Amino acid sequence: MSCLQSDSNLAVFPGSSGTQEGEVLWSTKSRPVQGVFYMEIQDDGKLAIYRGSGPEDNLGLLRRMRPRYVPKK
Repeated sequence: MSCLQSDSNLAVFPGSSGTQEGEVLWSTKSRPVQGVFYMEIQDDGKLAIYRGSGPEDNLGLLRRMRPRYVPKK
């Protein structure tokens, strides 16, 4: 399961159906910032985390991550 935490980090935990079942498997390791955040996948494939409650309340970009591609063998 994944969640956008209140400190602005996107984190992945073991579990399903919105239930966290263990320790963090992966996170964005963003510098902790308190507030309300939302995320979206941009047209260029990047995941972006913004301050605010949604696109109509966008208070600025906080973090953007580019996709990592694995070459085909």
